[in-house]
Amino acid sequence: MGKLLRNTVLLLVPILLYYGLFLAFEPNNYFGLRAKTPTGAIFGELREYRENPTTGVLIGDSRFANIADMRTINEVTGREFSNLAFGGASLKENLDELDYLLERYPQIEEVVFELSFYTLNANYAADRFGFIELALYNPFAYMTNLSYNLEAMQNLVLWLDGQTLGGGENETRNPVQDRYIQWNPLPGGQEVTIRQDIAKYIEAISVYTENWRLDTGEGNSFDRLLETIEACEEKGIRFTVVLPPIHDAVMEYAVRQNGIYEQMLPLVQQLNESPARVLDYEMTERPVYDEEAWFDGFHLDYKHGLSQWTRQLAEDLK
Repeated sequence: MGKLLRNTVLLLVPILLYYGLFLAFEPNNYFGLRAKTPTGAIFGELREYRENPTTGVLIGDSRFANIADMRTINEVTGREFSNLAFGGASLKENLDELDYLLERYPQIEEVVFELSFYTLNANYAADRFGFIELALYNPFAYMTNLSYNLEAMQNLVLWLDGQTLGGGENETRNPVQDRYIQWNPLPGGQEVTIRQDIAKYIEAISVYTENWRLDTGEGNSFDRLLETIEACEEKGIRFTVVLPPIHDAVMEYAVRQNGIYEQMLPLVQQLNESPARVLDYEMTERPVYDEEAWFDGFHLDYKHGLSQWTRQLAEDLK
């Protein structure tokens, strides 16, 4: 019996040590053990919202999730919002999340919903919110999920390397170190001068932009969004659709070059004809930012550019 107990303890020690590391470095602050939840950490955000629900919510992907300065949003608009966006969210995932919130929190009066040509692409169709909803109330499901375990180990490696853990607040760079190159966006075409990291970004998303298509099948996400807007209007819930800004080079060499711009304009028009208010910083009313304001092709630099758009968004929501 003693030998069995000893062997059991020896077996449990490495498991307990591993999950001790997991609790310290898991990416979502799931258990609320850290003082601050990283931006875009969906489990931590939903847990905090459950404890302190507000009448307004922001729903979107990393471009919304990076907005950590909710104080500016709330002070300028005079209304209380919670940011419940998360990185990599697809349109379907955002709609699933919104359905979840509207079902459980009848006090919601205002929805600010991010949309983009990128999330409208039928080839970008991540579908994780079912698991997120399950794991939100099931710690075992969360702790045994491979993706979150891998992210925890990545955070551990970053910490051992002396890097700061977090979310979008780490998306900042020193403009002095930017490298510009001569880049050819089209084989045999004319070379352009561009930041090297922006060129690489455009190349990285080309698997989606070069094969961009809108899902027009029955029950597609865009039609579902329009139906959701109508349903919110009937309930007296104010609905704002926000298309976030993109780098000029992404617009030129990813959106226009692949014929996406012409396909997007009718969709923006449909949104404008819906009961929603539309703030289109992506296609038709694009703001101008200095080069140093951009972290990459989609994301504004946390220190050098994001505050400009946060203030503009707050003023426009007002």
